[in-house]
Amino acid sequence: MTTLRSLLFLLGSIPITTVFGILVPLGGLFGVHVAAAFARNYTKVMLVWVEWSLGISYEVQGWENVPPGPVMWTARPSRLSPVWSRIESTAGAIRSQPFSSMVIGT
Repeated sequence: MTTLRSLLFLLGSIPITTVFGILVPLGGLFGVHVAAAFARNYTKVMLVWVEWSLGISYEVQGWENVPPGPVMWTARPSRLSPVWSRIESTAGAIRSQPFSSMVIGT
């Protein structure tokens, strides 16, 4: 059953990714907001497809800890890294407790 679900997911995700793989760069010709909207829709479509084809659902928790505006998730390197310390102090990074990662916001 796992193999069949994986095959179903693959067969559906290839055309979805192909369409959005064309739409996102083309949207960039009309501005970053259009490209970002296409990318956002790609994520939403893929999450629905994952839930429908594989039965994997998701739950978002902790949105109140994410700063407004664009953010970037990064892996947290060693605390001894001087470059990371500079990024932490200037970008207003927020620690994510369950994982060893950081959110960097503007």
